[in-house]
Amino acid sequence: MVFQDAMATLNPVLKAGDQIAICTCITAPACREKISARLSCPFYSRVGIHESQKRIDYHPHHLSGGMRQRTVIAAAIALQPDLRIADKPTTALD
Repeated sequence: MVFQDAMATLNPVLKAGDQIAICTCITAPACREKISARLSCPFYSRVGIHESQKRIDYHPHHLSGGMRQRTVIAAAIALQPDLRIADKPTTALD
């Protein structure tokens, strides 16, 4: 599920990479390269997270509204689900 308000969706005390890791049921320290690779591979290029190696260490308040929304979208598609539900997924994209 991708909610319209990304700031309300993301946990403010967790880094972006940790939040994506939670969605994939793995811990961020153990899969830092895997998360970064997923964010920068062609499948995630549609999400548009550039410099993913650096961005996975950012907390939500350090990201722009568009990057927060991209993080939520990346977390939603991390496991490549068959069904994706989006509540205005392009809101706040830069």
